[in-house]
Amino acid sequence: QHEHAFPRSLARNPAQVAENERVGSRNWAGYGVGILRVGGPGHRQELCLSYTRATLHNARDALSLGCWVDGVPVMRRGGYVMGKATVQLQWDRPEYQALKTMDSPHPIAQSGRWAYDYAHGPLSQNGVMVDEVATGGGWGDNRGYGEVITFKGGEPGGEPGSGFQVLDVRDHYSWARMDKDVPEFRRTLIGVEGPDGRPYVLDLLKLHGGKRHTFYQSAWADRVA
Repeated sequence: QHEHAFPRSLARNPAQVAENERVGSRNWAGYGVGILRVGGPGHRQELCLSYTRATLHNARDALSLGCWVDGVPVMRRGGYVMGKATVQLQWDRPEYQALKTMDSPHPIAQSGRWAYDYAHGPLSQNGVMVDEVATGGGWGDNRGYGEVITFKGGEPGGEPGSGFQVLDVRDHYSWARMDKDVPEFRRTLIGVEGPDGRPYVLDLLKLHGGKRHTFYQSAWADRVA
């Protein structure tokens, strides 16, 4: 979350890029962060799933998701540093007018801190709301925690087994601590490398409880389906 929303540099050295493309999937269960990497050289897709084990000072990011393709962020979550890199938006454009009217607990206001407000809402976290309520931001010790059900990964890119990756996580108590009866909240990522090296990732979000579910997906470049 403490990564700049607008990166100031990207790796361009071919040797460094090739080395990065061989880094396998990783999961840090103690922190609640899993990174799924799949795809051959020039077709690398990376997804970061947060199932935070921390409490306090978070940004409604329970089972939130970020995505990079070939090292370029295409689905970026907001973070606390995001407010320090606010750009001036052209508020008269129709897409920004529509953004301001979206159903979000943190409406996008035409102000100097729009990025900070946006970063703390489920719209930025690529998450979900239940009956217009998001998971807690942590300020009142209202965080749950995640549990890894299955993690299959770690093989360097190009090695046997690297073409099939799985990260399956179940959340506990994030909704209960927001006074919502949601007995099941689970997100599963399945990554497969095609014959041509291109990655395909299936994102399964299973949620049971409440009456109305609102899903959000933000994109900083071309949207990936």
